[in-house]
Amino acid sequence: AAKGWLFETKAFAGGKAKVALANPGKYHLWVRTAAGQPSDQPVRVMVNGREVGAYGESCREAVWHDCGDIDITTMPAEIALVGDQATARVTDVFFNPGGDPTRPPRDAENEAVWRRPLLGLK
Repeated sequence: AAKGWLFETKAFAGGKAKVALANPGKYHLWVRTAAGQPSDQPVRVMVNGREVGAYGESCREAVWHDCGDIDITTMPAEIALVGDQATARVTDVFFNPGGDPTRPPRDAENEAVWRRPLLGLK
């Protein structure tokens, strides 16, 4: 069974979003960039005002970026992307509880199966 918290967007571009995690604690954070995203400068990923990761390569396909382990103590958590608005775009944010570093699936078929229970679908 899938576990964790998935924030699915059409294009979370720059700015901030509140994250309603079930509990404070240790999480492993992944962000997925939009396909065809240009990049000429790094984009910093911030959680509760602290930088937790960055990405900066051009992407022809959607790519999951590993932002590492984070400790969430303040709820709701706030995630922010800092960088040029044309490059600071992600389509998904995944908080994997307990610091589990397992990468989300890369292929569309397995990703669809993985994603459904995280979004509360059967």
